[in-house]
Amino acid sequence: MANCQQRQGLPACEICRAWPASNSSRRYLHPALRVPVVKGRGRCLVARQALAAGTLLLADSPLAVAASQEELVRVASSSAHKDAGFRQLLLSLCGDARDEEALAAARGGGHLDASLVERIVQHNCHEVELPLMDGQRTEDAVPLPECGLWPLAAVINHSLRPNVARSFVGHMIHYRLTRNVAEGEELVDNYIDPRLPREERVAFLARMHGIEDEGPDEFDAPEVLLQEVTRRLIAARPHLERGDSTEASKTIAAAVDLCRRSEVREPAFTDVLWALADLSGQEAARNLELRFRCLEEALRYATAREQHSTVSCTAAAALLRCAAEMSEESRRRNPTGVAAATARLRSVEALAREHVQAVYGPDRLLSELLGDACLSHQIEQALATSMSEVLSLDCMD
Repeated sequence: MANCQQRQGLPACEICRAWPASNSSRRYLHPALRVPVVKGRGRCLVARQALAAGTLLLADSPLAVAASQEELVRVASSSAHKDAGFRQLLLSLCGDARDEEALAAARGGGHLDASLVERIVQHNCHEVELPLMDGQRTEDAVPLPECGLWPLAAVINHSLRPNVARSFVGHMIHYRLTRNVAEGEELVDNYIDPRLPREERVAFLARMHGIEDEGPDEFDAPEVLLQEVTRRLIAARPHLERGDSTEASKTIAAAVDLCRRSEVREPAFTDVLWALADLSGQEAARNLELRFRCLEEALRYATAREQHSTVSCTAAAALLRCAAEMSEESRRRNPTGVAAATARLRSVEALAREHVQAVYGPDRLLSELLGDACLSHQIEQALATSMSEVLSLDCMD
């Protein structure tokens, strides 16, 4: 997205450098950041000074949003021909390397070719990832446009091992540091889902952004192993369609065993563990201990390269809800084991808070994102109720 050569690093729009921004400001960039143009990298977002994990780096409102990438191209083309300011911002974004001449001509008032707009959109659009709601993803629940263009966010380059997390509140895009960075360090985002295997990463990055994947690395499993794991997941589908959770669980468990025995912390294995966790949570084959262990492993795979991401938030939230269910079940069935279950619940709550706050910030309402399971007073109440039951049992003895 930031892989274009321009004399000016920042887009030609009003940018606020103080936070909290005024209500009239649509875009914020941290004052300790600069945007140089580096040969071979294009525009880069670089720290002028050391910055701490959790720092809000950038907030941007969309130039345009639409329900699909194709529709976004039509909206951008139409708006660019009607609005000079829109056209200027659109042309501050990059296209292919071969587009420099066409971009220069268009910036000078020349013809704006539809294919140029298509490539600009292709290289710069983001899908809107809605935040968690009650510990679950909400993409299908709210009919918001699915993709858009954010001109300030386009200065951030891609990395397989990012140091920022991207999140959305409505259509506003936000970037936060997920680890401490030193003066002069570039701030980079992972443009793609961290669970994508190498073959899919290579194809997506080449097609959408014209860049190469940084892998393979120690977290990339052999292609033959990924194919075998995928084959077994596909084999489980007929059982799931027939409602045969027992056979589906056996097939998926075999895929999980392949992942474990490989000893490769492949992020693509996240969904394999998640699939078995989902089956273990169903009433027909309910096994909360197995579900909890699978979700723990899913989170471990998901965080191989990225310590915190929207994927890790989802996994941590699911783990928290599972721990809450286990605590409640322990309270009903085995009051003497409640203290241990509650201690685990507290530990998982702290873990979920860590992931959500790293991505969405400390000012987001955690009870909204994680659901009632994250409310500490409920944990205290559950422990107090359970301990009173334990004491009652002791008195009866």
